[in-house]
Amino acid sequence: MNRSSSALDRAAGDVAAAKEQLRASEETVHEVETALRDVEANAERLLGRLGPLRALGEHLSHNLSHIQLLIQQTRLQAASLHTRSIAWNPSPARGHLSLRPQVKVAVSAQRDCVRSYRPPASSGNSNSVTVTVRSDEPTNLLFYLGSNSSVSERAEKRWSESELRVTVVLFTPVYFTRRMFWQQKDFMALEMHDGKVSFLWDVGSGHARLEYPDTRIDNNKWHRIEARRFGRRGSLMVQELHSDPRPPAKALSPGSSSVLEVQDSTLVFVGGISDHIVKSEAVQATRFSGCVAQASLNGKAIGLWNYAERWGTCRGCPFSPQVDEASFQFDGTAFSVVETAVSPSATHIIMQFRTASPGGLLLYLTSNTTLGSGVFTLTTSKAYNTGSWYTLVVQRKKRKAELTVTSAADPSDPEHLEGESPGGASDLNRANRDPIYIGGLPQAARVTRPHASGFYVGCLRNVEVSRSRLNLLQKAHGVSEGCDLAPVHSVTVLSGGFLQLPPLLLDQQAEVMATFSTHWGDGLILLGFEEAGGRQRRQVLPVHLGAGEAGNTHSAVLRARGGTLSDGREHSLLLNWSNRFV
Repeated sequence: MNRSSSALDRAAGDVAAAKEQLRASEETVHEVETALRDVEANAERLLGRLGPLRALGEHLSHNLSHIQLLIQQTRLQAASLHTRSIAWNPSPARGHLSLRPQVKVAVSAQRDCVRSYRPPASSGNSNSVTVTVRSDEPTNLLFYLGSNSSVSERAEKRWSESELRVTVVLFTPVYFTRRMFWQQKDFMALEMHDGKVSFLWDVGSGHARLEYPDTRIDNNKWHRIEARRFGRRGSLMVQELHSDPRPPAKALSPGSSSVLEVQDSTLVFVGGISDHIVKSEAVQATRFSGCVAQASLNGKAIGLWNYAERWGTCRGCPFSPQVDEASFQFDGTAFSVVETAVSPSATHIIMQFRTASPGGLLLYLTSNTTLGSGVFTLTTSKAYNTGSWYTLVVQRKKRKAELTVTSAADPSDPEHLEGESPGGASDLNRANRDPIYIGGLPQAARVTRPHASGFYVGCLRNVEVSRSRLNLLQKAHGVSEGCDLAPVHSVTVLSGGFLQLPPLLLDQQAEVMATFSTHWGDGLILLGFEEAGGRQRRQVLPVHLGAGEAGNTHSAVLRARGGTLSDGREHSLLLNWSNRFV
């Protein structure tokens, strides 16, 4: 009886344990079912998101295939052209550019093709646009940069919560004028009418139109168009490729605004504009027929095949420039090292440079010895750090040397210098593989004679030594393609610091432009005053960020909403005055 009772107790314990295991298994199954449902829901959400991604991938793949097909067709078309033949060395010397005709694939349009781009750009006082184009149509829209935002959006973005306080201390009454020009959108454009090119721009106070006179480009030949804007001043130059440059045309935009606003909605069109864009009414042309080979904005190339959107049927066309006029940027730390044979008794150097820096090393060609009993120097009387392109030619034969500098835009007024080195020696003692330094000297460079010039800040192009074109990218440090000179010098001012500039005489009508960025809410941006003289009160012109100290002075305060001027981003300031109006 006892044994039977013990057996029943063990059986009851086994049943309870089995029930517990069954309950645990049911809970595990429930948890697995819940996890499966979550996985199914996540999979459905992922599949829903994957659909647009797959469509986007198919769209991109289709665009890439279309571009590759157009490029292949254009190259086949270019290969069939036998308009000219050029002999070349299949193994060009080190440091030289090959003279082989390289066919670039340009973009073409026949009125129904439109491409939009989003190149990097920011608001500022200056802009430059360069386009290389060929067309036989008298009316074309070559380039357009503008915003597609509404007026209210723009007004909201142009205000800032910080204050910009302009304080003027004068011995005569001062009147302040404050105008709002939010009705118009900032834009820049290049268009053709009757075969002539016009540059149009509006920076907020009315549009300006500058037409290049006496030059038609509707002759199906390649032309290079270069438009520049600094503040209210605009210039335009049109030149047929491989021809002598001509002087630029110049004009001023109305009003006092000088900053071109660039926003998130700003688009760039090269060759025609979309019907969906609300463009400025001042721009009359909307379509383009022809070929565009190259385009750049603010010195940076626009990838013409790397468009953001495309409308219509677009194709390619061949472009075979005889001379590669690629520009190279030197940022003050960059240099290039090249090697080429140089005759001991004669030297010929030619280059084009563009800079706004007061000094820098363009080229350094060293020899084991000097030519005679000392160093001889030729120095120009004019300053050439104007931000424009200049051509520099150096010719030496024995001990005699000539230096010529001409404006690339207006070569009619060159500066020419001649001289002769002292002593009797006349040959350079150097090997063909001795380096030639461009833009600066590395620390390990062998320097025969010390020089005062530091690294070069600016752009170079078409550099030739002994009639050989040099490739500045082959052995370089920090050199980049393109040409962007803004800004020339950036100065960081820490707390308690300041920068004093040389005296500048200002007329009764003048303007001051500056670009600043800060995280401080209060500070002095600019201060101008005259030295103590015969007047009882000195004229003072301070510009404050924040509250400032107005004191016993005349003040104009710009308040802002929806943002801040002390956000660390670049903001442009323009101060104009005419007699007693500020």
